[in-house]
Amino acid sequence: MKSAVSAGLLFALLLVAACTQAPPSAPAVATPRPTATPLPTPEPTATLLPSPELTTTSPTAADETPVPTLVPEVAAYLDEVLDVMQAHAVYRNEMDWPAFRARVTNVGRNAKSLADAHQVIQLALMWIDDPHTHFMTPSQFEDYTTRISRNPGPPPEARLIEGQFGYLLLPAFSALDAETANQFASSVQALIRAVDAGSPCGWVVDLTTNTGGSSGPMQAGVGPILGEGVVGAFVDPDGETYTWSYAAGQALVDDKVLTTASEPYELSHPAPPVAVLTSRRTASAGETVVVAFRGRPDTHSFGQPTGGLTTGVASREMSDGGMLLLAEVYFADRAGVVYDGPIAPDEVVDDGDPDAVLRLR
Repeated sequence: MKSAVSAGLLFALLLVAACTQAPPSAPAVATPRPTATPLPTPEPTATLLPSPELTTTSPTAADETPVPTLVPEVAAYLDEVLDVMQAHAVYRNEMDWPAFRARVTNVGRNAKSLADAHQVIQLALMWIDDPHTHFMTPSQFEDYTTRISRNPGPPPEARLIEGQFGYLLLPAFSALDAETANQFASSVQALIRAVDAGSPCGWVVDLTTNTGGSSGPMQAGVGPILGEGVVGAFVDPDGETYTWSYAAGQALVDDKVLTTASEPYELSHPAPPVAVLTSRRTASAGETVVVAFRGRPDTHSFGQPTGGLTTGVASREMSDGGMLLLAEVYFADRAGVVYDGPIAPDEVVDDGDPDAVLRLR
């Protein structure tokens, strides 16, 4: 039986096959959009659950109780974190901040130390419907950076399918420094160069396993397929925009270079048809690549709606070394469409092994 899994790539290859019947498309001309905020750093996933003694009071009842007196060290720390959230969070204009602060203060009445304050903050973030914002204690952040440094992500893959279709698997990848980011982008472009030697008439960009990380290396790496020019933007709650672009091996936000691929490559046949594959696992930085391809000529997407973490996360270091990973901006495509949640593909099908479709033909 032909599985829905195989159908995803089948549709993609049928789309790309059109390039054998039509003259090459003109290079994509990006519509000037938004104008820099630093690229969000990789999103951590580890958080400590608050201890029972700090969660005995229902948050919804906190507004009705007198404001307690907190340990000065705890009060100062909670204010520090809440001040940053109120000033920069993507939901900053939607929150009832006096009520939220009162609830946090009430739950923090039993906190005696910064370690307790950390747990109060982690609990408070659970009240907010924002799966992309996290707080990490100093030790958690140290563990996270150590883990990412040792294993930033699986390697990208690329090959020629049936001698005429380029296939690129762009996986999750997190970079904590520019050198690592540049190396990843360079490795992706080297793979594209190798496959392009076979003169593919179209490309399949597979993002089905891309759960996120750092968008700069991804956009710089896929740049030869994506094409030069403005490809999207970050947009904050007040409408301020920060433009994404790709040019000569570089991924930029406004005028700030995020990542540079050494020996940047240009396709032998520019602006080819492209099929983008997505799944529910495609998230965060992976979704920036999805958005970057939106509005590109001769481009269609296939698979499942993405994970819906379509916000840019900024790292905000606290006074004790704790790290608030705060969602501060939304993603927007080159046409100015802002994304807030899962991104639906043009054709909804299941994800699958690219080679499965070949076994059906």
